[in-house]
Amino acid sequence: MKTGRNLIELATEVERLAAAKKDYIVPTGLMHMRDDARIEIQGKGDYDVTEHTHNQIGERLEIPSKYYDRMRREEPRLLAQNVNTWFEKKSEKRMVRTMTLERPVMRAFLGDGYRRLDNFELMQAVLPFIMQEYGKPLRIESSEVTETRLHLKVIAPHTERDLNTLLAPGTHKFINEPVQAGFIVQNSEIGMGAIAVFPFVDILRCTNGAMVTEYGQRKYHAGRRAGRGMGDDAAFDADSIMSDQTRMLDDAAFWSKTKDIIRAAISEETVGKIFTKFAEAREMKIIAPPEKVVEVLANNYGLNEKEKSGVLRTLIDSGMGLTKYGVMNALTEIAKDEKGELGLSYDRATELERAGGDIITLGAAEWKQIAEAA
Repeated sequence: MKTGRNLIELATEVERLAAAKKDYIVPTGLMHMRDDARIEIQGKGDYDVTEHTHNQIGERLEIPSKYYDRMRREEPRLLAQNVNTWFEKKSEKRMVRTMTLERPVMRAFLGDGYRRLDNFELMQAVLPFIMQEYGKPLRIESSEVTETRLHLKVIAPHTERDLNTLLAPGTHKFINEPVQAGFIVQNSEIGMGAIAVFPFVDILRCTNGAMVTEYGQRKYHAGRRAGRGMGDDAAFDADSIMSDQTRMLDDAAFWSKTKDIIRAAISEETVGKIFTKFAEAREMKIIAPPEKVVEVLANNYGLNEKEKSGVLRTLIDSGMGLTKYGVMNALTEIAKDEKGELGLSYDRATELERAGGDIITLGAAEWKQIAEAA
């Protein structure tokens, strides 16, 4: 799997970013987009706006994305006029998430019921579980915090099995294929998905990783609507809405459930089901020419030309066979991007690891469409 930060580096970066964050509950009538697309919040300052936040603003104001982007490029004053008009006409409270490092940046434009479950709190809750509370050794294999998500990939060495031992008696035996199960924890602070815990499989022979979403769970950032009873004549610090004690109690219950989800992800029952699917995938052959199969994969998973070439080369040359298992391996192999030739971000690499896991759990009809390039 793609190498990210080590644990110390991750913790240092998460703490650095946490210290730079500030959240507000803001009536949109108190926000004003300038002609340079920066946004002023009355009484709080003005901010650069990330691409992600522009997308959220356009979506909330029901401005088609192509038109929004064209105005940004060609007529920024027209964009500001559109946005400011709808900020006034559709006035509502929004949670605005900001960060100040080199400069103040608006990084998210969210509903006032968005529950802040941040990376710093996640690390505080999950790391003790990984290091001690679980009761068996767990290994942090890879981790990263990007502009959009935190990823924490953890392996449970005690789950190791050889896939050959899971094949039915009399079935052709392949080269030994030891695998270990674990889990990935993901979080987005800016509204790009729930906190998610998915099983994760480490294929030891090639150090590929596959995320198996079918057996995972998500916990959404949904909470109490903030700012009720407060007027629309000021922006409020989000931290002032709920007492520290109330938030701590709410969060403690949430993180307790998250730990239960992690236990379920690496339970003997779940791991057994996943490993059996991996073993069975080694018998499911591709019927169409590999080139056509990869074209279907490209359409299904948004592969660009470099990614397509890498998947095709790996599928043919890896020795994993022209099988469902071979397809999974091809997707997860290029996700490592060891030489940097594909220029994959950590987020994109993880998407490809997810695609590999999705292949393994495809039903018969869906797999047939890929295997036959139908």
